[in-house]
Amino acid sequence: MRRVYAMVVLTALLSSFTALLISAQSTGFEGVWTGGWESGKIKLTISRDSAGKPVAKLWVAPDNGEEYTTAFSELVLEGNSMRARYNSPDTDPGEVILQANLEGDTLQGTWQFKSKSKDETHSGTWKATRL
Repeated sequence: MRRVYAMVVLTALLSSFTALLISAQSTGFEGVWTGGWESGKIKLTISRDSAGKPVAKLWVAPDNGEEYTTAFSELVLEGNSMRARYNSPDTDPGEVILQANLEGDTLQGTWQFKSKSKDETHSGTWKATRL
């Protein structure tokens, strides 16, 4: 009887610990976000892979350019801050760096594009809301 009781208690503790770990990993960033920047639209999907690492898929539709979908080469979620990088496959390839703060169902921050073929950078602001 003691073994059965011990197993029940152990199972309950492990379940509680697992739920605590899962909630600790959740950052509030997970979900689908839509918005844009000064000259285009975005749709951002943030989730976690099987190891609990944050991953994202980004759809970009510039006002004057071809739309594309890409994954982030870097995604860091800390507190209410997000930092991400990806390589832009646009006509002028380069690296895009996104930074944002999470406030409720709104992500708002800055972007910076660094050209790989020219010595130029562009920057601005962006905003997205959770669907």
